[in-house]
Amino acid sequence: MNLPSGTLLSRAHEVLISYQPPRDPRVWVRDALETRERKALPHTFVGGLLCLYEDDEWRPTMSIAHMIVP
Repeated sequence: MNLPSGTLLSRAHEVLISYQPPRDPRVWVRDALETRERKALPHTFVGGLLCLYEDDEWRPTMSIAHMIVP
């Protein structure tokens, strides 16, 4: 699948997605993410796990390709 390589306002990143139903998908960015002014990255947990949705927001009927990847 061809995906955009980023835009002027965003960059492309390599990610790792782990999904083992019924658990929620887990997503990590594999390359380095830049921070601003040495601040912690927002919407991340310890170990670099991304926060992509609220608790109990993910449903197993959702599509990872449409809800997580973009």
